[in-house]
Amino acid sequence: MDLETFQDIVRILALAGYATRFLGLLATGLGVGWLVISVLKNPGMTWQTRIAVVFVFAAITAMGVRYLTSGALGGFGLGVGVGLLFWGLRQDEYEYVEEEVEE
Repeated sequence: MDLETFQDIVRILALAGYATRFLGLLATGLGVGWLVISVLKNPGMTWQTRIAVVFVFAAITAMGVRYLTSGALGGFGLGVGVGLLFWGLRQDEYEYVEEEVEE
């Protein structure tokens, strides 16, 4: 096996790695988008939980901007955008159950 064949194999494996990273962060972005929307739309969640989820989402996004490659960050952004739009526009019915405290 000569050097050119080896370099072609390395290029193919690098391309497969880039595609896997993009698809993995696309799925991760969908999950994060669903989590944020489901917590924000649920009336049973406290305001502390909602603020914590927004701060964690902002921290994940900031770390992604700092440490991810442009293709991976694009996959994450696309996944988050689709997740927020898809689950944000749905009309889910949440039941708010108020618990009674017995003394």
